[in-house]
Amino acid sequence: MIVSKAVGSAVVRHRVARRLRHMCATIVDELPADTDVVIRALPGAATADQAELARQVRSGLRKLGLTPGAAAAPAGRPRVPAGARSRADHRS
Repeated sequence: MIVSKAVGSAVVRHRVARRLRHMCATIVDELPADTDVVIRALPGAATADQAELARQVRSGLRKLGLTPGAAAAPAGRPRVPAGARSRADHRS
């Protein structure tokens, strides 16, 4: 879980991290056992309520095909969220 200084003061960042951690504890059992997920909190997470955070995380997991009933990524090609960069994009 990544909560940068852009989210707010230390108190706000820790509050966001606690809320995300609590919310993720309820979702983790729905994910495949060998799945690693990195969550990066954006500045809007500081003012979002718990229901909105949960909706956004579940939406992202659904788009990746990681939750039950989610549309799986096409065979042979992992689904990458919009705006995400592949490893090849990081090379100069």
